[in-house]
Amino acid sequence: MYSVGFYKPDGQWTPESDYKTIAEAADRVSYLNGAKKQEAIEITQLKRDTRIIKLLDADLIRRANDSSTVFNFGDGLAQRYEKDVLDIYAMKHLNDDEQAAAMVKVHALRTNELEKIGRAIDPYTYGPAVINHDRDRKTFDAASKAKAEADTYMKSLRMAEDKYRVQENKRTLVDAIRTADEKGMKEITINNKTWYKLRNNWTTRQPKLIKLEI
Repeated sequence: MYSVGFYKPDGQWTPESDYKTIAEAADRVSYLNGAKKQEAIEITQLKRDTRIIKLLDADLIRRANDSSTVFNFGDGLAQRYEKDVLDIYAMKHLNDDEQAAAMVKVHALRTNELEKIGRAIDPYTYGPAVINHDRDRKTFDAASKAKAEADTYMKSLRMAEDKYRVQENKRTLVDAIRTADEKGMKEITINNKTWYKLRNNWTTRQPKLIKLEI
C-alpha cells in the first residue's frame, strides 16, 4: 500500500489517499504538485517500491502563493521539491536507509523554506500600510537562509552522486580492460566511448594507418 499525503507544521502525518501501486501514487503526487506527466513516469521506473511519498503542506503552498505577486513561490517550491524527490530516488550512492533519511530531511528543509516564504510580506501584494522594514527584512532573510540550507543539502547529495558515478565508471572501465586483455581484444566500447589498444596501452585515440612508399 502506498500512501500519499503531507506533514502538517506540527509534524503530524495527514494522508490524502492510498494506492495499491507506486505508479498510481506517483501519478497522484504529480497531479497535486502540478508536475509534468513525464516526471511521474520517471518515478515509477526507479527501483523503490516501499516508499511513502510525502507532499508539502497544501495550506503552506497556498500561503506562499498569496504572499507573492509575479511568481507563485509556493507552486515553484513544490515543483522544486518534486525534482529533489526524483533526484534522491535515482541516487545510487545511497542505500535504502540513507535514501529514506534523505527523503525525510529534504521534506523537512523544504517545509521550513515554505513556512518562511509564507511569513515574508510582499509590499506589492499587501500594500504600504502593513510595511515594517525591520520585520520584513528579518522575514526575507529567514526565507533566504531556509532556501540556502535546503539547496546546500541537495547540492551535497548531488555532488556525492556525481563522485560515485565517476568512480563507478572508472571501475567499469578497469574491469572491461582486464577482460579485453585476457581475451586478446584490441578495441572495446565503454560508456559510449571507444578505447583502442596500442602496444601495451589503452587509449581513445583511433590508430591511423600510414602508407609507406618504397
